Amino acid sequence: MILSMNLKTQLSKIKPEHWIIIGCLMLASLFIFDHLGARTMWVDEAGVANTAELPFNQAYLMAFQDGHLIAHVYFTKILSLILGTSEIAYRSFSILFALALIILLYKTAKLIFADKKTALSAAILGSTNYFLIWFASQIRPYTLAAFSGLLSFYFFIKLTQTASKKYYIAYALVTLIGLYTHPWLFLVLASQILTTLFFSKQIKNYFKILFSAGAALVLALPYVAVMLYQGQLGTTAWLGKPENLAILKSFRYLSYGENYVYLILILIAIFFIISNHSEFKNHFSKNKIALTALSLYLFFPLIAAFIISQFKPAYLLGRYEMIVLPAFILIAAYLWSQIKNNYLALLFIPLLVFFAAKNVVINSNFVNSQAANDKTVTAYVLANINQDDTVIATDLSWHTFYYYQKKLNHDKKFNLITYPDEIKNHPCWKNTEQMLNHQEQYQTEAKNLIASLANKSATIWVLYKVGNPINEILLQELNENFMLAGAYTPPPPKQPMWLDIVLVYKTK
Repeated sequence: MILSMNLKTQLSKIKPEHWIIIGCLMLASLFIFDHLGARTMWVDEAGVANTAELPFNQAYLMAFQDGHLIAHVYFTKILSLILGTSEIAYRSFSILFALALIILLYKTAKLIFADKKTALSAAILGSTNYFLIWFASQIRPYTLAAFSGLLSFYFFIKLTQTASKKYYIAYALVTLIGLYTHPWLFLVLASQILTTLFFSKQIKNYFKILFSAGAALVLALPYVAVMLYQGQLGTTAWLGKPENLAILKSFRYLSYGENYVYLILILIAIFFIISNHSEFKNHFSKNKIALTALSLYLFFPLIAAFIISQFKPAYLLGRYEMIVLPAFILIAAYLWSQIKNNYLALLFIPLLVFFAAKNVVINSNFVNSQAANDKTVTAYVLANINQDDTVIATDLSWHTFYYYQKKLNHDKKFNLITYPDEIKNHPCWKNTEQMLNHQEQYQTEAKNLIASLANKSATIWVLYKVGNPINEILLQELNENFMLAGAYTPPPPKQPMWLDIVLVYKTK
C-alpha cells in the first residue's frame, strides 16, 4: 500500500509535457521494434558486426580498410560485450541514440524557442519520422552521428547565450566525438563557425567559441588523415557524383513517406506567418543568432557536400542526410508552431502517426513477402555442405555469409575464401573500374586458386554475382577445370543480395 501511494505521488509529479515525451518515445519504439528483427543484415551492417567481433587492434585495421567509421565500430563493440552479438543486440545501439535524439530535439527546441509547443512539436516529428525509424533499426552510424551533431549544436547555442566554462568543455568534447563519427559533421561544425563569425559583434565570447571549435578540429586531424587515406584506397569511389537534383531529393528522404504532410504543414505555416508578419519579425530579431545557426545547420552541409562531390565523393543520397535531419525537424517544428489555429495544428498529429504507421506496415509486408535472403541462402549452403568443402565468396557476398554461418550453430569445418583475394581486406566495397584495369592479375589469381583446389575431392560452392566481369574470369576457370554439379537460385521475391546464384562444382 505504501509503495503504491509513493508510486502515485511520484507519477503525479511528472509534468504533462513529459508524459507526451514518454508517449513519443513509446510510439517511436513501437515503430522501430517492428522493423528490428524483420529484415536480415545487408552487407554494411554485417561489415560492422563482423568488425566489432574482432579484437580492438584488428577491429581498427579492418574498419580502416573496409571504410567503416572507427568510432561507431568501437561503440558497437563495447555495447556488444554487454548485450551480445545477435542482430537485435547490434541494432540496439542505433535504437538507443534514436530515442535519445527525440529527447534532445525537445530540449534543443525548448532552448532555442523557449516554447513548449514548439519543443513538443519537435518530439512528435522525431518520433514519427520514418527516415529516423529506418536507420534506428540498422547497424549503421547515422543515429549516433545525428545525435552527436545535434548535441554539438545544443552546446553551441548555449554558448551564444551564456559564457559558462562547463559548456566550452562540453561543446569541444561532444564536437570532437562527432567529428570522429561522420565526415559531414565537419560541415556542421563549419556552419557553427560561420554563424560565430557572422555574429561576432553580438556574440561577446565569440573568440572562446572559435577556440573551442578549433581545439576539436585540431584533435580530429588524425581522423582527417584516416579519411584521406581511405579515399586513396577507394573506399568511397563507388559513391560517384550526385545527380543535379540531389539536394531536392534529399528533402524527400528527410520527410520520407510523409512528403505531402510536411508540404501542407509548411504552406499553412507560411500563410500564418504572412498574416502575422510583425510578430514573426519580432520573434526572429530576438532569436536571429539561433535561427541563422539552425538554417545553416540544415543547408550548409547539403550545399557544401554537393559542391565537394563534384571533385571528391562526399554525398550519398538517402543516407548522409541523416546528419542534418535534426535541423530539418527543428525548423519544421518551428513552422508548425506558427499555425495559430490549434484545431488545425492538432490535425497534423494523427496524420503524422498514420503515415508513419503506414510506412512501417508497408515495409513489414514487403519483408515478410520475401522468400529468400542472405540468411536463408547461408542456411541452405550449411545444410548441404560437407566437411572440408570450399566456399568461394565473390563480389561483396563474404560479410553476410560469414556473419550468418557463425550464428547458425553448425559444426562443419570448411574453407571460406574470397575472390578476388584482396576483397577479404575490404569486403564492404569494391572499385570495379580499377579492377578492370588489372584483369591479367585476376586471371593469374583465378588460375592459382583453381590449381590449389584441383587435387581436392571436396565440393566447391561459389556464391556468384552475375554481371561482374571479374567474376566471369573465375567462372571460366571453374568451367574448364571442374564439373558443374548443381546450382541453387534463391527463389523470388528475394531481398537485395550480393549474390544471384550458388554454383556447385565437383572434380571431373
